[in-house]
Amino acid sequence: MYNQRNTLNMANKKADLKKNSLLIGAGVLFALSAVVGLMWGQLLIPLGCAAVVGGILLLSMKLSFDNGGMTAAANAMFVVAIIVGGVLLFKGLTAGIGRQDDLSYTKSLDITADELLATKGSEGTQYAVVRDGLISRHLLPTEYSAERVEDIGEVLIVNTVHSKTGSYTNGGTAYRTNVVITLKSLKTGETIDSTTLYGSDPPSHVRISPLDPNKDRYGSAPSEGSIRNAIATMISREKAEEARQSRVTLLSDDELLDLMHGVITASVGDDGWSSFFGVEDKLKEANPDFSIKDYGYKDLKDYFKSDAHYEVNLRSITDPDYWVRADYVRWAG
Repeated sequence: MYNQRNTLNMANKKADLKKNSLLIGAGVLFALSAVVGLMWGQLLIPLGCAAVVGGILLLSMKLSFDNGGMTAAANAMFVVAIIVGGVLLFKGLTAGIGRQDDLSYTKSLDITADELLATKGSEGTQYAVVRDGLISRHLLPTEYSAERVEDIGEVLIVNTVHSKTGSYTNGGTAYRTNVVITLKSLKTGETIDSTTLYGSDPPSHVRISPLDPNKDRYGSAPSEGSIRNAIATMISREKAEEARQSRVTLLSDDELLDLMHGVITASVGDDGWSSFFGVEDKLKEANPDFSIKDYGYKDLKDYFKSDAHYEVNLRSITDPDYWVRADYVRWAG
């Protein structure tokens, strides 16, 4: 009787051990699949579903089979699979919803992205975003989104650019994935503003199978949220510049000379020269809305070098704490 009971207990323990091993192995597999998808952005929705559903199923099975052995480790793995899978699924669904919105928006405007970018002479005041061949709405602040093609006056072009950061010993190349955002006027065709968002660095060390045809590796691209924030910042900057220009009254040549003579004199050093930094500070004090670009010059140096009334000198500043080369100007009369 004792031997029979002992044999039964041993059989139960072996069965429980097999169940626990199977469940833990499956939990690790689901967790790893979710982490891989989260890091490399591949198959977001399927992997997210697998991790969530699999984690919940396995956790339920584990609780029903549990005999107290390895509970904490197994449960933790299943919970990780559920949480990471949920994040993965959310990212995948969000990206999918955004792309579907872009598809329907492009269709409602009845114009392709290439046709929009080729538009000239538009008098519209609203914005559009072009990304991956689609006119995007979900990346744009709602108040600036156009409902008709004729309302679009400026386009923000979002391009993904891969920059090489190094090479791997197996012959593969490491790339950083950056996003370049360019604001273009449909009226004049000129580029108004541009900014670059830098993605994360690619893996520094990778182990790639010789049979893998793709030996290159890429860092993660900037998030959708950072792209939306950059677009909103660019639009706000342009609106602020438009407001400034509306307040500006251009000075005559003599008035501009008088203004520059005054700020150069106010910022002159003991050696008779004024640094560009000092001149810029005095200009802001004298006229906060002043910009030399309003007069067709690229910057102050461009203006000073074009006029015989000024003398420009590039020289070094020597200091115990730093060394820098800076531009100086003085009144030449």
